Amino acid sequence: MVAIIERVPSEILLQIFEDCKDQVYGDTKSYLFGLSRVCRFWRSVIHTSPTLWSDIWLDVSTGMVEEQATYWLERAGETLLSITILFPRRGKSDNDVRRKTDAESAKALPVRLAGIIGGVMHRWKKIALDVSPLEAQLFLDNCTGYTPNLLNLSLRDFSFHDNNDESKTLYIPFQRSGLNPPASTSFSNFLPVFSSFGVAVAQLTIGATAARTRSIHYVDMLLSCPNLVTCRLVGTTHDTPIGGLSDDVVVPLPRLINLQVSSIPDPEYLLGALRLEALQSLCVVDLEWGRAMPSALRRIFQTCGDSLTKVSIKRAEDISRSDDDPPSIPTWGRVELPSVKHFTFHADDVAYPLLQQLSLPQAQTLVLDGVPCGIAHSLMSSSLQLNSASFSDLSGEVPQHASVATFPDLSLLSLGGESLGILDYISTPHLNKLTLTDGGAYRPLAGPALCCLILRSNPPIQWLVLFGVVITDEDAIWCLRRLPHIETIQITECPISDATLRALQIPLPLERHDGSEMLLPQLKTAHITSNIYTTPQAIMAFVTSRNASPSTAIRGTVSSRGLTPHERETLLLFGVRCQA
Repeated sequence: MVAIIERVPSEILLQIFEDCKDQVYGDTKSYLFGLSRVCRFWRSVIHTSPTLWSDIWLDVSTGMVEEQATYWLERAGETLLSITILFPRRGKSDNDVRRKTDAESAKALPVRLAGIIGGVMHRWKKIALDVSPLEAQLFLDNCTGYTPNLLNLSLRDFSFHDNNDESKTLYIPFQRSGLNPPASTSFSNFLPVFSSFGVAVAQLTIGATAARTRSIHYVDMLLSCPNLVTCRLVGTTHDTPIGGLSDDVVVPLPRLINLQVSSIPDPEYLLGALRLEALQSLCVVDLEWGRAMPSALRRIFQTCGDSLTKVSIKRAEDISRSDDDPPSIPTWGRVELPSVKHFTFHADDVAYPLLQQLSLPQAQTLVLDGVPCGIAHSLMSSSLQLNSASFSDLSGEVPQHASVATFPDLSLLSLGGESLGILDYISTPHLNKLTLTDGGAYRPLAGPALCCLILRSNPPIQWLVLFGVVITDEDAIWCLRRLPHIETIQITECPISDATLRALQIPLPLERHDGSEMLLPQLKTAHITSNIYTTPQAIMAFVTSRNASPSTAIRGTVSSRGLTPHERETLLLFGVRCQA
């Protein structure tokens, strides 16, 4: 009688094995060998199914990597291969004898492995190496050939570096006669230069974060992969600045759609050399502003204005803005970005002339940091379809001749720094969430501007955040009385007193007959913390009055200062946490 375990047809059993194998991360050797021990039938299915052996995981430190490679290749038959090779890590703390032995083996073994693995390059679907620079180049130099099916190439340098080491430029000798199928590539602390395989590279990710990088090598790398669609370059503050490039240095990337650049010194020169036609998303992070950067950005904006949908320019957090006088405005014409939906810009003085001439007629999200209020208002006024706007670290005032702009779709507005003056020049009839944060050393009175916005717009705000802003009890109560839709409120580090908290309590039945109205009837969450003029008694009275009825109950956070243990326990029962 045939055992139940052997009644499943082999093709069904194979599909089950393959689905389970795909859930295994890393080496599938133990998984396959474990299944093969269940019964002879399962062993037969496994050893006669090449697709189960197509994921080859080789750990050089086992000492039997060549035998393993040969064994797996035999089992894999003629299937396409996904190969991962882990070379041993070698640290500077190793003794001299071991380092010498490792160095000798590091030169011989990659060559022998390349002789085995390189013989089936036409079947490579994926190749990933965790490897030192020496071993990487030795392996690659002995794998010259066509890779018509290669979809994914990944090299990671896990050897130990200090800040004086340099990321290595690797020559990738793989050959490809056409663009398809497109390949995705990723390199950690390597900068690749491709042979004919470069025409198939559609995605390129570089993470050169553990060592110095000569930025000029980025140009050579990009020139070798002209059909890039997505490119992400992450450098380090220890990189060697690229310096000015000759006008003859041109890198055409006509297919590039997504470009991300992070922590590369002088990125303006690299961006200035790129010739882009189809760019949709530009992201430059950890930027140190240079005088040539606005011109580089303007070139991209003008060339790709119709295709760009997202722009994100963020300066390094530890870089303060220049105290120099702003540069004179060059004789540039107005630059319109008609397709941009999301625009984020952390500016420096040198960028002001560019921002003054930008127009964003289709923008839906606008995030500005470090610009004058006048420029912020101008950009905002060119983007009447905004649904989200966030301004911080603004300076100066909006020109008095500026007109009030109406934003019918704006649902989220966040203002910080000296940007509260913008409230006097906008109308937001559908605003849902408003956040006002600390004005820093100069903290303007927030109440009048907030009252002006509410009076003009009558917005249906459901979420209000007041963090570190100066507002009186009178203005706070006036505003809250006219915002009956609020469900969540946060008041933190503001000079309100118990008067505001008393106004937020539920009126007693007798008081209701006297015409007293309940503020914020839809309130569900309240965060009232670090307001130095409020007392524990007022906080307790506010929370207990709200939670006296399920229909008005609230949750949230309050300051624990001055509360007794019993009062804290009571608040926790209400679902209100205490914060020191």
